[in-house]
Amino acid sequence: MRRFVAVSGPLFLSVISISYAASYDCQKAGSAIEKMICNEQELSIKDSYLSLLYNQIANTVSSSQLTKSQKQWLKERNLCQSPSCLAKAYDQRINALHAMLPASQPIQKQIATGTWLADYSNQYGQSVLEITAVDSKGFSYNIMANNGGNTGELDNKAFFIGSDALTIDKNEEGGNPPCQLLFQFVNNKLVVTQNAGCTYYAGNGVFFSGNYVKNGKKKSLNLVELGLLDSKQQEDRFKKLVGNDYSQFISGCGGAGDSEQSNDPKASVRSGFIRGIGPGNCIIMTSDELIWAAVLNSDERKVCYFTNDPNRRGELPSAIQEWITAREKEEGKNIEIIFKSL
Repeated sequence: MRRFVAVSGPLFLSVISISYAASYDCQKAGSAIEKMICNEQELSIKDSYLSLLYNQIANTVSSSQLTKSQKQWLKERNLCQSPSCLAKAYDQRINALHAMLPASQPIQKQIATGTWLADYSNQYGQSVLEITAVDSKGFSYNIMANNGGNTGELDNKAFFIGSDALTIDKNEEGGNPPCQLLFQFVNNKLVVTQNAGCTYYAGNGVFFSGNYVKNGKKKSLNLVELGLLDSKQQEDRFKKLVGNDYSQFISGCGGAGDSEQSNDPKASVRSGFIRGIGPGNCIIMTSDELIWAAVLNSDERKVCYFTNDPNRRGELPSAIQEWITAREKEEGKNIEIIFKSL
């Protein structure tokens, strides 16, 4: 059970009573400074907060400039001999890092129960944050994310720190570092930043970080966005060719793997892949204005073949035939071919 206690200091903290609260594994703390931080709950929380702010900024400013300033701050911090000196050093650095970020709105005034959706969410990957309760100290939530067939989930509570909120979760089997999430309101979006420790709760390629919108809507990526086609003109031509079957392509192809070249006919060849699942259900070949495409239906027993090449309306290109043969071996069953362009 997690318990909230009040901690005084220049920053208002309502913190979880938890070990491993610093941004590193306290069991491996080597220096006297690291041990002092681990032994003082307020310092541990500030260390976690600072680390998440730093990671967020690292993607927005010159890395050399940020690294240089951080090294200088660490050098000055390590001169401290007391918790009060460290607390002051952390407060100063946190304020300096905040000044490098877009102004955030006080999260206490913006947070609300309900469903929040990461704005990158689409038919193959999403992250849904369900805020279940809010009180004066923080809020309870469940966050579920997926990237294809890989998933991640965290059920926890965030506590308010300054104008933001913070989660520190000791992984059940320990962790280096522990999972930590920073919640901020920026430009009317709930911005979530995670550290590396949160990968403990998520499959390959799954992240909780993102910009969340209350009652947001999931995007539907088209074939250009999925990397299977090259332009809007090509996409329009493709839609006209496949008609109502277009939905099968965008819902099951996944993202494009590496593009290959076919000699018969000479064309670019792309097939889809869905992380955590494997090959997608389609293959698309293009050359100038010509298109050859095949899509596997939901029961994986039929393939629909489309082309605007008058010379191949009833004949499969070798790349598509090889793709179908590979799927037959993988599934252990014959696949019927339906020539839709005849």
